[in-house]
Amino acid sequence: MVITLSSKGQLVIPAKIRKALRLREGAKLAVSRKNGAIMLRPLSRDPIEESFGSLAGKPGEPSLADILLAERKAEMEREDGRF
Repeated sequence: MVITLSSKGQLVIPAKIRKALRLREGAKLAVSRKNGAIMLRPLSRDPIEESFGSLAGKPGEPSLADILLAERKAEMEREDGRF
C-alpha cells in the first residue's frame, strides 16, 4: 500500500487500517524511527475517557445516577420514619 505525504507533512491512514485498529478522529499515535523506517503505534485508550457519559440514560429516560440518587433519597425517608 502506498500513501502520499502532503505539502504540510500530513498523511492519511487508509480506512481499512483505521477500521482494523479502531482508530477514530482524535486518536493518539506514537511516532518513532527505527532502522530508517517510520513507526506509528496507537497509544492505549484512557479507560476513564472511554467511559465518559456511560452512566447517562437514553433521551427521555433517567440516568443511572438519577435512579441511584432517587433510591437513596427514598431509603433515607424510610429510615427517618422509623424514629
